[in-house]
Amino acid sequence: EESTAESTAEGTEEPAFDGYKVTVTDKDGNPIEGVQIQMCDSNGCKLPKGTDASGVVTFTYAESDFHVLIAAAVEGYAVDTAEEYYFPNGSKELTIQLEKK
Repeated sequence: EESTAESTAEGTEEPAFDGYKVTVTDKDGNPIEGVQIQMCDSNGCKLPKGTDASGVVTFTYAESDFHVLIAAAVEGYAVDTAEEYYFPNGSKELTIQLEKK
C-alpha cells in the first residue's frame, strides 16, 4: 500500500486542472480584478480574458511555448502592453505584479 500511495503522489500534481494559471497582484500581493491577459505563442495571440476577484485567470489550451501579454490593465496601474511575461521553466503558473501609477 505504501508504494502505491508514493507513486501516486509522485506521478501527478494537481490532475484537476490541465492548463495555465496567471495571477495578477499589486506590489503588496493584493489581487487585481479585470486585468485583460493574453496568451501568445508562435501562432499568435489568443483572445484576452480578464482576471477575477482573486486576480486569477485560467486558460485551458494545449501545451505550447506560451508567453503572456497584458492586453489592458485596470485604471490606476502602470502597464507596458509590449512587455512579455514568461512562465517559469516547466511551470504553468505565473504571477505578475503591477505597480500603481
